[in-house]
Amino acid sequence: MRFLKLLDPRAVVAEGPGLSIRDQAANARERFPDLVSESAFDYWRLGDALVPSALRLLVGVSPTFDLSNLRLLDLLQDKLSSEHLPGLQLDVFDLDDMGDWPSATHYFPGVDRMVPNPIVGIWTLGIHVTNYWGGNATAYLLSAFDIRVTAQQLAESVRPPSPDMLG
Repeated sequence: MRFLKLLDPRAVVAEGPGLSIRDQAANARERFPDLVSESAFDYWRLGDALVPSALRLLVGVSPTFDLSNLRLLDLLQDKLSSEHLPGLQLDVFDLDDMGDWPSATHYFPGVDRMVPNPIVGIWTLGIHVTNYWGGNATAYLLSAFDIRVTAQQLAESVRPPSPDMLG
């Protein structure tokens, strides 16, 4: 299943029988960890060890409301399913799992306030290198994985997403 399908705008109804936006967000939150475990990513939870590897990326997204975050994960998944990148540890988590932002400062050194999503922490051989967030995080991931889409194009592609992206 595609990550973007978690928030399919065509499945939401304003009123009457069907899935409300709140219901869809709750379902997305519940299904997100399972979807990550079926992907090329590892699901990370607050308190999990920071595994030293050649390159470790800790990526926090908002799967309950941000279509562009979900599309980004689909693009990364497509890339990682077609290419093996030895030494890469890509951990993904739901930013809502972080609770209050002070809990995150241990995992994202130097980020002492809530920042736009997604957020990416980068470690090399167990040493923290830097963090990116918002559009810069998206641009970093697209560039690092040689995905030939700009952050702006990605954002525009989900307003609204075409049906073939959801399938």
